[in-house]
Amino acid sequence: MNYINKIRGMFLTKENSMISKQTITNFFDKFENVNIGDIDALKELCNDCSEVLDICYHNETWSIYNCKSLMKKYSDNNDRLSLINIVSDIQKLLSWTLNTIDNSVSLNNLPSCRDILKISDKDIALKCAKDLVQNNIISKFTSAITLTDKVGDASQINEIASFYIPIYNELNRLIDKEHWTLSPIEQNLLLRVKAELGYCYLAAIKTGIEIAQELKDLIKTEDQARNYIDKYSQSNCNFNNYSL
Repeated sequence: MNYINKIRGMFLTKENSMISKQTITNFFDKFENVNIGDIDALKELCNDCSEVLDICYHNETWSIYNCKSLMKKYSDNNDRLSLINIVSDIQKLLSWTLNTIDNSVSLNNLPSCRDILKISDKDIALKCAKDLVQNNIISKFTSAITLTDKVGDASQINEIASFYIPIYNELNRLIDKEHWTLSPIEQNLLLRVKAELGYCYLAAIKTGIEIAQELKDLIKTEDQARNYIDKYSQSNCNFNNYSL
């Protein structure tokens, strides 16, 4: 998830990082040589931006739709200054992608508190919860991808929840504020995020730790948590070839 001026949202990268890297590098070469006083050259660069986005990202998400809509709007209006700004913003986004793409992780491998619920002994479950955050995968998400502004320190389980809450909030923002109909991958991701928050909620209760207020605001009861988990379990979601 990245926020750069008018560009915001979740950008799901494709898994072939070598192709993405080369595509972005080629775009940078052209970007550096463009004549920003030439509106036609800027429009051509916008077309190149769209192609790069299609190659590097899954384009059924709102974030890509938003980028392309902005470029078309400014191109159609011959708004040179806005074109310069939006292309510059996309260049920043692609720079961010180039720096983080090697750290992207398949959506199939996101962190989870699910296994804690399978452990019968409370003390062992609590130790596993503490060990979970020391695993490379969660430190990788909280540092390299930076999906949250801060990681909650109340408990290790709440740290996992703090990873998912911004994704939950963003997907619901698209529905409520952007009036966007979630694409299949966004719908599946929302189901997954709700389920993972459900696991966090139940794991916190199982281990006896205090549930973070942010998580309490989203999940009120154990039944709600289980309902989220059940819906995801029944969905047959497929996250192959999707990465954050």
